[in-house]
Amino acid sequence: MLERQHFADGRPRAPQRDTVGCNPGSEIAGDYKPKPRVYLASCEAFDLAPGDCMMVAAHSRDLEHAARLGLRTGHIARPNEHGPGRGETAPTVPVDVAAASLEDLARKLGA
Repeated sequence: MLERQHFADGRPRAPQRDTVGCNPGSEIAGDYKPKPRVYLASCEAFDLAPGDCMMVAAHSRDLEHAARLGLRTGHIARPNEHGPGRGETAPTVPVDVAAASLEDLARKLGA
């Protein structure tokens, strides 16, 4: 298990070993989406500008808020999230990358 790291002012910092696939979110920010602090605290936890980070989600509304703050956005389709045929099959807002799955997103990002 990774030891929790902190900034000088005591705010928690995301582990530096695993910056891909880390979901610091509301725990780091001490708040909940769609408040800007949640998105921006995740960027700050990695010492990265919002434009150097990507919010990946299955909900267009979350991605819309992230994009307004300068983050790149990746949409993962979850067509059956709320039951058969009751989820987002595609983003309803502009995104940087739209994918059918996490594996598809990784391919599209060149991984």
